[in-house]
Amino acid sequence: MTAPALRPASPADSAQILGWNGAAEVRARSLDPRPIDPADHARWFAARLADPGCALWIVEVAGAAAGVVRVDGLPSAARISIAVDPAWRGRGVGRAAIALACRAAGVPVVAEIRVDNLASVAAFAAAGFTRWPAGDRADAVAYRWEVP
Repeated sequence: MTAPALRPASPADSAQILGWNGAAEVRARSLDPRPIDPADHARWFAARLADPGCALWIVEVAGAAAGVVRVDGLPSAARISIAVDPAWRGRGVGRAAIALACRAAGVPVVAEIRVDNLASVAAFAAAGFTRWPAGDRADAVAYRWEVP
């Protein structure tokens, strides 16, 4: 398999990202499992593209769109979110995209993951994240990546 690469998201990617993030299996593993309203997504997506503190990338493998990864800046770190196309899951694409996004961010990165999302826990651990105090959410765990 060709190594995954990241390219900046563009307005043309909005529908694809809504499809990935709005999929029932993704919502079920999300910290916010509510369905995504397309109009809300359009506003959210435009705001993310305009936000200089947000990096939003399309994950590509051999030119094919394989997922989306987002890194939002925080005062002392960044927060990461990822969704991988079902056709690319279980093939190391998520782990590779997470690692690429973290290196591009260049700051510590935090991931909050539902405790029952074992695939994400494994992907973040494989990308070099370590367990981090999660705050008061009983349904989530946090992991942190440090700049080497």
